[in-house]
Amino acid sequence: MLYNILRRFIGDDLIKILEKKSYYKESHPNKKLGDHISEMKNFSKLFVERFGLKHLEEFIELLIELHDIGKLDDSWSLSNKRPRHSIIGMIWINRRKDFFVKKLGEYYHFLLYFVYRHHSLLTKKSLNVIYLIDRFEEIIGRIPDELSEDFDTLRNIIKGLSIEKKIDIIDSFGIFKTVDILSASNVSYEYVKRLLGYKIVEEDINKFLKSYVSKKGKRIDIEKLNVQKGLYKNRFAIFIAPTGWGKTTGCLFFGCNGKKMFITLPTITAIREY
Repeated sequence: MLYNILRRFIGDDLIKILEKKSYYKESHPNKKLGDHISEMKNFSKLFVERFGLKHLEEFIELLIELHDIGKLDDSWSLSNKRPRHSIIGMIWINRRKDFFVKKLGEYYHFLLYFVYRHHSLLTKKSLNVIYLIDRFEEIIGRIPDELSEDFDTLRNIIKGLSIEKKIDIIDSFGIFKTVDILSASNVSYEYVKRLLGYKIVEEDINKFLKSYVSKKGKRIDIEKLNVQKGLYKNRFAIFIAPTGWGKTTGCLFFGCNGKKMFITLPTITAIREY
């Protein structure tokens, strides 16, 4: 069932209309919205299971079901993407606010905000209420009073959130954004499933390095390699080295054998190569 979470908030008659439209209207080139939502849900289950976030599963699924709801508006199409579907979707949700608030509580405001910003990054600036209102008015004119109040409420909610709750919110948005990109890029389910279930071991990195330096016409620096390999024996590591020394490769060793690790790649070169 495509809208199994949304069904808890609105009537069956509207659900039937949404499902029918979702399977004939394209959300991406050669892909119907219904197929996009189904793919995202399948991907999200893999991530939720892999990272032990079962308590966030229903909120993530609801966000998946609603993020492109604005694309079902008759005014929107792949050839005419104005008005922005994220804004149409936010207004659609806001008109049914009472239904969502009753079951979601404070999470309603995050649902509203994430639908509005689902093609954007979460930054301090983007969570500034004045910035949100200015951007909204710039796009469609004066922001409705009820939405202005929702943004103001969101700001106050964020101030009072515990660290654990903030992490949950960020994890929810992160998984959602990831699976949205995977589906839009036509990445296969089996590939993602294999990738999430695979633990990198030292042998994998050695094979990668041999192939990498061979393509570059270089040789492996054994002394440097031993330093890089030594990283994964530590629980924490601060790694400072000159540009081109091999910090990214060292990080790969640190993360092998099932360790969890976050890597930020600030340059296009690093992103393409790793």
